[in-house]
Amino acid sequence: MKNYSRILLALVAVFAFTFSNAQDLPKTGAVIRVDADKVQLVPGETFETTLTIVRSKADRKTKFETPVVQEMEGLHASVSATDQADTYLLRLTPTTLLEGTHLLIIKGSGPNRRYLTSKALSVKMTDGESLASVDQ
Repeated sequence: MKNYSRILLALVAVFAFTFSNAQDLPKTGAVIRVDADKVQLVPGETFETTLTIVRSKADRKTKFETPVVQEMEGLHASVSATDQADTYLLRLTPTTLLEGTHLLIIKGSGPNRRYLTSKALSVKMTDGESLASVDQ
């Protein structure tokens, strides 16, 4: 009877692990994940975070180009590839960005961009008395 309990417990653990990993994948296409959904910028400082393309099982072999960031007056934004596949570095440097909260859109580029879901990032510009990022 002990062996059956152990086997059942092991099967439940494997099922739970498999199900939780499946929840992280999109059903179709791919999505852009950002380490920080909310960013707080300070004048004169550059903020960096990681972007990751998470693919569905069906789109594991789809080729995606480096994501792009929409132009925003007063904010220099760049995305560059890293050594890891599907991982990019996003750099945000305010130049003349007005104080307040702004919405920054990160989207796909290239011929397969329609399969990559865009990501909205909340960017708050402060007067310099704040933290570099806020994840809450």
